[in-house]
Amino acid sequence: MKINYYEYIVSPEWKEKAIDFKNLRNWTCERCNKSWFFMWWIFNIGNHITVHHKNYKCLGNETINDVEVLCWNCHKQIGG
Repeated sequence: MKINYYEYIVSPEWKEKAIDFKNLRNWTCERCNKSWFFMWWIFNIGNHITVHHKNYKCLGNETINDVEVLCWNCHKQIGG
């Protein structure tokens, strides 16, 4: 069964997985190494560490290798 991306990305299952992925990466951007705390302290923007899908082959069954934890700026630069 094919998963609808837009329904999945707002689901409780994805939200829980995204938090798990962020925890695995210490809430730190994998590209620029800025942490959630840095983003909050310097820019006063909280919760702007995102989880980007590198591909959609495993949608619903992602592992840490299928995603990238990014700050909002790095995510925006790659079109996220």
